Amino acid sequence: WDIYLANLGRGIYGGYHLWQIFQPVFEYPLVTHFLDLAYGSWLIVLYSVLFWQIFSTRNRPLRMQFLTSVVLSWILLGSVCATIFSSAGPCYFGRVTGAPDQYAPLMEYLRAVSRHYPLLALRAQAYLWHGYQHRAVILFDGISAMPSMHMSMVTLFALLGARISFRLGALFSAFAVIIFIGSVELGWHY
Repeated sequence: WDIYLANLGRGIYGGYHLWQIFQPVFEYPLVTHFLDLAYGSWLIVLYSVLFWQIFSTRNRPLRMQFLTSVVLSWILLGSVCATIFSSAGPCYFGRVTGAPDQYAPLMEYLRAVSRHYPLLALRAQAYLWHGYQHRAVILFDGISAMPSMHMSMVTLFALLGARISFRLGALFSAFAVIIFIGSVELGWHY
């Protein structure tokens, strides 16, 4: 689905890829480094929120609603939809499609930033690609750009936070926006 998703994005954004629209605002190495660190923190936040909710006794119905949503998201989005809409993402576009790499300028920018601020995203992308090439079963393995489990989880965090307090909802919503921008600017999602 990579070519279709790339073309769909360009159609939605007036002939541009979303990363091209974001670049004038976010094309600063320190900003990219911040987005990379925030995106990399997602796993820590995920496990922290899960741990918090698993052991929370304050609002049991909310806890069960959240945990059920997490499990269903991983099953329906992370497995079923990821299989149906199988795609690798912008960082692998040229490698998996054989088409001219529309994301080469973005990836070159990220490599240039990484010379000054080593980016976790580029290391993770290389790690995942190596696992894919060698058909290895490795920890945190799997390349999938559609749908974004990063976005589905942070959306659930924002919804959970909003049910608990305005401030927590605002904090998790801000984190969701940062993850969204990072998912595009770091070449993970269309």
